[in-house]
Amino acid sequence: MKKGFTLVELLAVIVILSLLALLTSTAITKLLSDAKGDLSNIQKNSIKSAAETWIAANMSQLPKDGECKYLTLKDLKDSGLLDKNVIDSNTSKNISDDLKVKITSNKGEQGNLITKYEVEPESITGCTSANPYKDSTGANVPDLMGGTLTPITYKTDHWEVADTTQEWYNYDKKEWANAVILNDTSKSKANPGTTIDVETDVLAMFVWIPRYSYTISSTAGNNKNSPGLIDIKFVDRYEKEKGTAIYTGDTGDTWYTHPAFNFGGEQLSGIWVGKFEISHTEGGTKNLNCTNENCEEADKIRILPNVVALRYNDISNFFYVIRSMSRTNNSFGLKNDITDTHMMKNSEWGAVAYLSHSKYGKDNEEVYINNCSNYITGIGASTASAESNASCTNTYSTEIGQKASTTGNIYGVYDMSGGSFEYVMGVYKEKIGQSGFIDNLEGIDEKYFDNYTTDTASDESYKGHALGETSGWYGDVANYVSNICPWFKRGHANKGVTNAGVFSFDLSGGAKDANNGADSFNSARVILSPL
Repeated sequence: MKKGFTLVELLAVIVILSLLALLTSTAITKLLSDAKGDLSNIQKNSIKSAAETWIAANMSQLPKDGECKYLTLKDLKDSGLLDKNVIDSNTSKNISDDLKVKITSNKGEQGNLITKYEVEPESITGCTSANPYKDSTGANVPDLMGGTLTPITYKTDHWEVADTTQEWYNYDKKEWANAVILNDTSKSKANPGTTIDVETDVLAMFVWIPRYSYTISSTAGNNKNSPGLIDIKFVDRYEKEKGTAIYTGDTGDTWYTHPAFNFGGEQLSGIWVGKFEISHTEGGTKNLNCTNENCEEADKIRILPNVVALRYNDISNFFYVIRSMSRTNNSFGLKNDITDTHMMKNSEWGAVAYLSHSKYGKDNEEVYINNCSNYITGIGASTASAESNASCTNTYSTEIGQKASTTGNIYGVYDMSGGSFEYVMGVYKEKIGQSGFIDNLEGIDEKYFDNYTTDTASDESYKGHALGETSGWYGDVANYVSNICPWFKRGHANKGVTNAGVFSFDLSGGAKDANNGADSFNSARVILSPL
């Protein structure tokens, strides 16, 4: 009669496993097997080395907690990581290219992701491909936050769920990757090809800004009324040469890795930017009264077109409500261990602005103003600097409305010229002004704001922030922060005419009633950083 484990034996095993988890912050368990026969040590080492190399070079593509992906031996061979001839030790024949390396991740006792991989001969169900579509530009594959974000693509007159193994974005075509957070009742629709109704199915829309390096030639900015293109190179965060702050390009130009992708020392593969200014289910003048990162008003925040932007709040209210979007049991399904939600920083605004003025964005054409005096999101005017108007008929999906996006088509970011002024987390010498924060931003992690310690928008100090490098482009207003008004606001408002634009920057006290009430009409924008 066979005897099973006793309770004491099971407890002993659990204790041992817990101790092992404590000893490592990241563990990789390697299990190599083949149902057709044992692999030789040479074969094991070859496959093991290839899998480890792939994992190290593709950290952003690893599965999240509780998920799995797979590679085939053909994938490893095609990527040059595995010899073309991997011979079965028993049959002296090539091992099938369909043999799969299954990669899984689960959390250890300390909350760290423990990744393991194993070679399996059979088809693995329940896993997505570990080789999702990647366009030819080198842009990092969008991080879908463990499935929290649903990838979408636009088909003629509607959005639908994208098949991530096929082309669903292409930065060469100015089609930036878009993704949404679906509401609970529509999550069953998250199958490729399913039509997505933005008004009924979606809580928030985001656009992926991949990590890049840039350079602005001396001639590009000479004519501020018609500046030249900003040169962009998409880069992998694991490339040693391009992961540094500065490097010299082939032509001798100095290139800079954009600072928006350094998040408190963590090098990001990209960031998700709210496609529109934020709104609230209770209207554009809702008083948030958020004073910490556990504010329930966050569940009513939306990032959608054709709604009234949220205004009439101090900077601190915007900051805390956005941070609260990823609090425990939030309505968006965001997990704060793999996703950081925060209010857009000044440098992050710069990252979008620079990409918009590259060959991957609207080229050297100015992004059109949102001139809707009713503060409706996603509206576009018929010219770049039109007068404010209450008609607001050129919605984000119309031909004219799309001229107000950073790409000139529906795939870009909207409301960055006109609409509402947007507060950003950019402050002069940590002075709180009338923002509602505690003295010297006490308790706020430095990764959540840009601190400006000089008196001018210095090129050398604040490259990438769309300040000195692009000051005055297209006639956009350029007012630097000060002791009295220490906070940046960007984009100008629907009444801005020539002053409005993606390169516009102005100063503020930080309160909804600052500047004689002018800042009552300021809004904000959400950023998701993959962790």
